[in-house]
Amino acid sequence: LQENRLINYKNKGMTWNEFVRSHPSWNFKVENSENEALNKAKFWSIWNKAGPQICRHYNIHYTTDHVLDKFNFAFVTDCTGSMYPYIENTKNTINALVRKFSSDDTGACLFSFVGYRDHDAPSGANAKGSWSDVVNACPLQQAQNTIQFINTITADGGGDGPEAVVDGLNYAVNNLTWDSSSKKYLIHILDAPPHGKEFSHGYDDYPRGCPCGIPYADVLTRMKEQDITYIVIRCNNSVDSLRQMISIYNKHYGDFNTVSLNDAKQLEFKTLEIICKDI
Repeated sequence: LQENRLINYKNKGMTWNEFVRSHPSWNFKVENSENEALNKAKFWSIWNKAGPQICRHYNIHYTTDHVLDKFNFAFVTDCTGSMYPYIENTKNTINALVRKFSSDDTGACLFSFVGYRDHDAPSGANAKGSWSDVVNACPLQQAQNTIQFINTITADGGGDGPEAVVDGLNYAVNNLTWDSSSKKYLIHILDAPPHGKEFSHGYDDYPRGCPCGIPYADVLTRMKEQDITYIVIRCNNSVDSLRQMISIYNKHYGDFNTVSLNDAKQLEFKTLEIICKDI
C-alpha cells in the first residue's frame, strides 16, 4: 500500500502511513527483530493461501508480488557417531518448515536428506559404519517421505577428525533435481571439517584432500550458479575446527549464513530464523 492510501480501521478513516506509525509491527519496510522476521514470513505464507478469497470478497485486485510459494530444502548432514541428536531434530525442523510455508504436503515444499560419513581409512578401518557407500540420500520429495527416510539413518562410523564433507555437498548440488522455479536452500549440518591439511591441523587419514577427487571449489561454484542458498549449522562446539573451512568456502561461494549450536533442540528455531530473515 502507498503511504497516502486511505484505509478503514475500526470504522475510522486514516492513511496507511498514519496506521503504520501507530502499529510499527506492520511496517514491512524495516526489519528490527528476530520475531519481526518470523512474523513477516508467516504473513506472506498466510497471504498466499488466504489472499485470493479475501480479495474476491472485497472486490480488489490480488497480487502475489514478493510471495514465495515453492521451496526446495536439502539437509546435508554429517552422520557419524556424534550427530545422532541433530539427525533426529532434522525431522522436527522439516515439519516446522512445512507448517510455516505450506498449508499441506502437496509439493510446495520438497525436502531431501543427504547423509555422509567418511571414506575407509588407508589401513582398512571401516569409517562408513553400516553403509555400503559414503553417501546415503533421498531425492527431493514430500516431507513425510523424507522423514521416513531419516528414520532409517543411524549415526555411525567415522575414524579420524575430518569427514567426507565434499562427497555430501557434491551429491546434493549435482545429483539432486532442483526445481529452477523454487527458492532453494542447502542446510549443511556438521561438526567436522573436510579432508585436507588446509582445513585441519589435527590427524587426517587424507591430508592431501578428500579421496573422492572432486574439487570442493567446483562444487561451491556450481552451488552459487544454481542460486542455491547455503546455510552452515556448526554443531557440538565445532567453531574452532570449522573456522578454516568457513573462511575458505567464503572465498569460493561468497558470504553465507552460519550459526553455532551446542544443543540439538535449537536446530529447528535457528534454521527457521535464518530462512525467514533471508526471505
